[in-house]
Amino acid sequence: YVIIYCLSLIKDYIGEIKLILFDREFYNNDLMFELTKLKYPYLIFVKKFPEYKKLFEELEELTKESTLTDEDCLRLGKLVKERFSKKE
Repeated sequence: YVIIYCLSLIKDYIGEIKLILFDREFYNNDLMFELTKLKYPYLIFVKKFPEYKKLFEELEELTKESTLTDEDCLRLGKLVKERFSKKE
């Protein structure tokens, strides 16, 4: 990756990297894997998908209660799994 190479070049000049911020276009599993492996702190915005928006709205509705039960957590897990497995 060009990004990893560039980071290796500038790291000695700028010192500690507290956070690397990426735009949505950089959302990529391979990049996230490499950044994690090299222990770079990063934040990458996620591409906007309508089904993700609906998922987060449903999650927000389910978590409005002050405490979640084990059953609530299981429902949340199933909901997330269903939504993401539909995408693939």
